[in-house]
Amino acid sequence: MNALLQGQAVEARRSRQSHAFEEFWRGLPKQGLLPHRRDFNPARAAGLLRHFMLVEVRLDPSATFNIRLVGGAVQERVQRDIKGSDYLQFLPPEYRQGAIETARLMFQQPCGVWQITPFHYERGLAENNEITAFPLLGEGSDLVLGLVLPRSELVRPISAGDQVLRVDTATEYEFLDLGAGTPEWRQ
Repeated sequence: MNALLQGQAVEARRSRQSHAFEEFWRGLPKQGLLPHRRDFNPARAAGLLRHFMLVEVRLDPSATFNIRLVGGAVQERVQRDIKGSDYLQFLPPEYRQGAIETARLMFQQPCGVWQITPFHYERGLAENNEITAFPLLGEGSDLVLGLVLPRSELVRPISAGDQVLRVDTATEYEFLDLGAGTPEWRQ
């Protein structure tokens, strides 16, 4: 599928909430193309806050994606408190490098990400989630602010193993242009 058609297909699949989240993020004060964490006021996005996830990303050789904030709707679906967990641990090892590369590109060539990603819960259920994520500059480490919305699409569950959650690879994926174009890399 050519890039234009793929972009049109993504726009057709993106939810109203995903677009509202992008509008909220674009409305934050910027330093260059990116806002700083201190300018992110969750109260200004009250209607979306239950679906937020804020992840501190460290992209050094021992990369970590420490979950700092989990909205109530996300936590209700997971049915555990995952705040403080390393999001990378929920990914199978073969997908971790792709997630790290995606985050690196979000800051290197400022862009957002939209994707459909299956979540498999320890209780044996699974669902697709629409994830829209944008970068935030931080003090000492950067952050990714994501909106995680369940979709009413059937997914065959896979065992989460000894984890509370297993995050599978995205079935649909697109970088979102924030003014610097989008990276060429595709997972």
